[in-house]
Amino acid sequence: MYNSNRNREDGSATVVRTVCAIVFLLFVAIYVFFYQEDTLALTQHLLSGGKTVYSRVIGGSIIIIILALIQFSVAKLMQKKPLCIFAMSCFPSLYILAMLTNYDPSSSMSPWGWWAILMPVVVAVWWGVVYFLGELLRYRYPDNGHEEGYMARTIGCNIFLLAAMMIGVGLMSMSNDITHYRLRMERLLMHGEYAKALEVGKKSDKSDANLTMLRVFALAHEGRLGDELFKYPVRGTSASIVPELSDGKMLMLSPDSVYRMLGAIPRHGQTTKNYLKAIVKSGQATKAAIEYQLCGMLIDKDLDGFVNLLMKTHKIDDTLPLHYREALILYTHRRSSPKVVYRNTVMDTDYDDMQRLEAETKSPGERRIQIYKQFSGTYWEYFDYHR
Repeated sequence: MYNSNRNREDGSATVVRTVCAIVFLLFVAIYVFFYQEDTLALTQHLLSGGKTVYSRVIGGSIIIIILALIQFSVAKLMQKKPLCIFAMSCFPSLYILAMLTNYDPSSSMSPWGWWAILMPVVVAVWWGVVYFLGELLRYRYPDNGHEEGYMARTIGCNIFLLAAMMIGVGLMSMSNDITHYRLRMERLLMHGEYAKALEVGKKSDKSDANLTMLRVFALAHEGRLGDELFKYPVRGTSASIVPELSDGKMLMLSPDSVYRMLGAIPRHGQTTKNYLKAIVKSGQATKAAIEYQLCGMLIDKDLDGFVNLLMKTHKIDDTLPLHYREALILYTHRRSSPKVVYRNTVMDTDYDDMQRLEAETKSPGERRIQIYKQFSGTYWEYFDYHR
């Protein structure tokens, strides 16, 4: 009878540990291979000083194996603890996983400084909780594999603990959509996949100046900057479209890749406007440098400066990129004595329709909504409705 009961208890323990292990490994695999792949790539980039490149398969597999070994070792230490808190053996592994994916690029602090400082305290508190629960549950709810409902109750308790810890990892890790878009774009740009990079976050209105900078870079490489820039949510000013000169910052991609495309390395302390102006004035500007300066003026809503430069660098006709023609239509309508008059039957009609819609819609809020629905992606909508 004793051996029979012991076998049932051992069998129950095996089932509980197996279920917990499967849930734990599934969560870590999904988290590492899909949700936080780009954050882990940034983590490796920072830890290696940019000398190594993260591999999804190799890097993810190593992380999973290490975390599984840590969990297995901790489970050995907790072997005599009640089976209903076996899931607590996953806590150290999940803490490390959260630490690896908690980098905040907007913070001036060391990415993992607090995590490393707090680790001894957190581990001590965790072990204290494990010890307290172990002693409390040992006498109140002894492990009896033959007791009715024992298996379901024990598995349920462990799944609850795992779920709570997994939610904690999700809350503590880097979950900002814009930062995820930036990391994904930079990884694609590093491999020259400019078209794929432009698909990242394309259907989302969430953006910032750094994401706009990356899109300007990718669009320029694809030769689509003047046609598609304002089809994306544009944030910031022209000062942020060239990295490291003012606001624009890259997390993994080297700024040299932008300077190389534009044709020159900026001098120390040079502003974006002066940098682009100097390149164009030198007569050795690349096509991308000219498009950068023109689009920078459009972002700043400097129509007069845009027209002056456009007249020097392009032929004013219907072969111009879409946003350049939209800006010329706007300039022609908004200036009493324009330096250049551009007419296009279709675009003039569209612009008149937009003005008519604005006049007919009295409520500012409703007007903004209607204009966005019908004219989002045009330079006109950006010029009038984006600060």
